[in-house]
Amino acid sequence: SLGMSYRDGDRVSASGKIEYRVDSGDLNGSNRDQELLFVSAGARYKISDEARVLFGLEYANTDTDGSNVLDGEYGDVTLGYAYRPILNDKLNVLASYRYLYDMIGQEIDGTDVRGPRQERHVASLDVTYDLNQQWTVGGKLGLRKSRSSPSETVPFAQNDAWLGVLNARYHVTRKWDALVEARFLDAEQGGFSDM
Repeated sequence: SLGMSYRDGDRVSASGKIEYRVDSGDLNGSNRDQELLFVSAGARYKISDEARVLFGLEYANTDTDGSNVLDGEYGDVTLGYAYRPILNDKLNVLASYRYLYDMIGQEIDGTDVRGPRQERHVASLDVTYDLNQQWTVGGKLGLRKSRSSPSETVPFAQNDAWLGVLNARYHVTRKWDALVEARFLDAEQGGFSDM
């Protein structure tokens, strides 16, 4: 294994680790040979006092018999952006993107049941704007493009959806807000929309 980290004051920070492992042997007459590669990395870049970019990566490639460590390939990449002004914080923006590639099928809720194999792109944009000291309006737009399969014998199926949210918040006092919100969800292959 090899790990590294880098820091340039509070402007840039990054770290990463790679691990390669090979095991060979028998346990009670059954083959326990396995080969594993793990990679993890993360970085943060401070564009200014008001804006930042974040990055994360996890990757695993395992060639095993599936008894101790699940066999397959897994990747998870995240990218985020935040804009939060200091002097005039009327406008706040959060944006994120995530790519998930899971050909292992992670276990669900600690059970022995493997989840679906999936490939997924998820993007979202969240914006709020203060009209004045009492009123704040905002919105969120999210998009998921994905395909999944419950097992190796079942073909992949598309499972795309998008979500739109609009809201208005009234600041009654320091500790109380009133919120009105409208949401719209459209599941394309699911054939339904919800408002």
